[in-house]
Amino acid sequence: MISGIGGDELRARERRALNEITLDERLPRTPDEVARFACECGRLGCTAVVRLTPREFAAFRQNFHGFVVATNHKVCQAA
Repeated sequence: MISGIGGDELRARERRALNEITLDERLPRTPDEVARFACECGRLGCTAVVRLTPREFAAFRQNFHGFVVATNHKVCQAA
């Protein structure tokens, strides 16, 4: 565990990083094709997928800087 970061939040940050890699690989080729991004809730065992175009994903990151999570999921914050 990183100081001040719980396991769920660490997993959420790891998934966010993996989604950024997915975005970097897809955006130049197909910005309007629906892509599958991993839910970034960080819950152990979560396999939910969020379907967005790379353009929608990039706009979300630019405007909100948050985690992309599936419906009814939330990012667990460190205690």
